[in-house]
Amino acid sequence: MKTTLIILLLISISISILGQKDGFPTEIKDVNAPQDQVLQDDLIIQGNLGIGFDMTDGYDFDGNSLVLRENNLRILFNDTSSPTFADNDWNIQLNDSYEGGLNYFKIIDLATSNSPFTILDGNDGIGLSISGSGRIGINERYPDTKLGISSSDSPSLMLSAGDKYMVAKANEANFTFTNNLASATIFKINSNTQNDLLYLASNGNVGINTNNPEHKLEVSGAAEVSGYLYFGDKDIDNSWRMKGNDYDELIFEKRVNGEWIERMKME
Repeated sequence: MKTTLIILLLISISISILGQKDGFPTEIKDVNAPQDQVLQDDLIIQGNLGIGFDMTDGYDFDGNSLVLRENNLRILFNDTSSPTFADNDWNIQLNDSYEGGLNYFKIIDLATSNSPFTILDGNDGIGLSISGSGRIGINERYPDTKLGISSSDSPSLMLSAGDKYMVAKANEANFTFTNNLASATIFKINSNTQNDLLYLASNGNVGINTNNPEHKLEVSGAAEVSGYLYFGDKDIDNSWRMKGNDYDELIFEKRVNGEWIERMKME
């Protein structure tokens, strides 16, 4: 009996000593319980990688090296740099997580919760392309300029400030600027316009049908004026104005004491 007790005591001491060495378990764990796996070395997978609760055995990767498969897909970039370094966190998010939400691919700045880049579903064309020379194409695969916008019918550019905006539109017939508040076209250029039809010189002179205006306004060719043509500030006395009427008359008027007085009439 004494011999048996001595053997058991020696075995207990041996197990206690071995338990203090690296890699030898000191307690019994449930091997079936989920545990995090920490690898302190490079991980190389010579095959495809599937991540997500909805990945299944025998999944067909269909040529994709990485597949993320579940609902509410998110990728977090958590920068642990110290505060004196750039440490902003970013998130890639796919689709809203509630019923009836939007489908999209979005990059989110987690410091502000703003999304500087969003792609919505349903794009039926090229969308956005960036060439090797830095040219950007919107629905244009090979833009010829720094920004190229293509559409099958009248490509447009909207300049917006809240509910107020201007729209620049071009097609085979015209180039136009439209004001949304007035629902009016305020500027239009016909596609058959000749050179130097409207010329703005560096000194502020404006030329119509000339590229060398010597006066604030110089017109080369005939001009038609509908309404008054003012000389001087129309709201200040001693200014002049003239206009033609329906009787083939040219009338000259002068502003005196806030009223326009007819001074001369020519037929």
